[in-house]
Amino acid sequence: MNSVPATLAAQINRLSARTARVMGGVLLLLAGVVDWFSGPELAFSVFYLPSILLVAWTSRRWWGLAAAGASAAVWLFIELMANAPYSHSFVPFWNGLVRLLIFSLVAVLTAEVAERKRVETALHRQTNILRSVLNSMGDAVVVADREGRIALTNPAADQMLRLAGGDDAVGWLSSPVTYLTDPLTPAPSAEHPLARAGRGETVDQAEVVLRPPAFPTERRLAVSGRPLVDAAGRRNGGVLVFTDITARRSLERQIAEISDREQRRLGQDLHDGLCQELVSGALAARVLADGLRDRAQAEADEAAELAELLDHAITQARDVARGLCGVQLEAGGLSTALDELARRVRSRHRIPCQFLDQTGAAIRGFEGITEVYRIAQEAVNNAVKHARARQITLTLAAANDQIELRVVDDGVGLPSGLEVGKGLGLPIMHYRARMLGAELRVGAGATGGTEVVCALKLPGLTSGIAHEQL
Repeated sequence: MNSVPATLAAQINRLSARTARVMGGVLLLLAGVVDWFSGPELAFSVFYLPSILLVAWTSRRWWGLAAAGASAAVWLFIELMANAPYSHSFVPFWNGLVRLLIFSLVAVLTAEVAERKRVETALHRQTNILRSVLNSMGDAVVVADREGRIALTNPAADQMLRLAGGDDAVGWLSSPVTYLTDPLTPAPSAEHPLARAGRGETVDQAEVVLRPPAFPTERRLAVSGRPLVDAAGRRNGGVLVFTDITARRSLERQIAEISDREQRRLGQDLHDGLCQELVSGALAARVLADGLRDRAQAEADEAAELAELLDHAITQARDVARGLCGVQLEAGGLSTALDELARRVRSRHRIPCQFLDQTGAAIRGFEGITEVYRIAQEAVNNAVKHARARQITLTLAAANDQIELRVVDDGVGLPSGLEVGKGLGLPIMHYRARMLGAELRVGAGATGGTEVVCALKLPGLTSGIAHEQL
């Protein structure tokens, strides 16, 4: 039974506005003809309504009002031409005014209903398109309202993040995941991107680490966040887009490991090859100097000076070899390597540099040890080259399954308005920290200068026990 009106409504909606107005005019003429031949004794006002309804539904309010006015005028014309007896000549005009008001009310209501129906249809179509787009996306999309409740997710989010509709997004996002902040962003990593997006901030380049046991395997996700703002400028929540970058990060780590391996190979070649050749050359120069001195030759001093130059070259080559080999040459692990780094700074740059070991353990054997050392190396180089530091302190601490590297200098500090990628090696430091799942903070020190802090979780780490696996 409902299929006939639905089919009729669908056919009317397919009519163009011009065609509907023409058809409305034809219906109005038919209604006038019927009203003329029926005479004034029969009330045929209702027959004018199809014309008004058709025009108002398809051509909006003003055309509907025009159809209402035309219908009232036709009725009044026929009524006056019929010369029906009235108690007063004003009566037909009054009846015409009443019909005009009724016809106009019908036209306005019909136009409003039609407009709402069109809006609902458009919204429904857009919603279906949006839902289709979201369902086909490989990235996870999470939308939360201003109270932090999840309002919308796509299938990728349900699968990737193991979400369910109606969950408390803020609570979920702050418990089983770790957020890595943007480079040079002072906000702590505990402040997740959704909270920042809800405050009206734009979030880019944030990274999420999903770890067991909350998730089957460790995953790395890149996150972008935007606030939801209505037409009045009010924030109604936020939207996050998660992109799985686990495979990319794994590939980047493999590339970094290959690069470090090549660096270590080059350092080993320098240590075992060039350094040994230089040592042989230095010994030969000393023997030559001693022989010339025994024969009282004037060239003895030049040979001795050549031996000293070769000794200096040997020292520099060994320092370069240790720098390339990094931690692997140091049997004592990270602490010994950092202590050697401080010694080289004192020797090469004549800058007081001390290393404080507060771990109580020889931290070695975990796969990220080289990255931590490289971060310390980069921070120290920045302090020497850019900050013009007069004092540098490296501190390594371990507590609660976490190691913390802190590099503090008393230099000029970070330049104001510094952009990521503009020197200082900051992007590389943040990149290395992200590969480890570590938190890296770069900012002003408590007493001036610059402070670099790298905090890394090492499950199973205990004071006094060497850590063997990440």
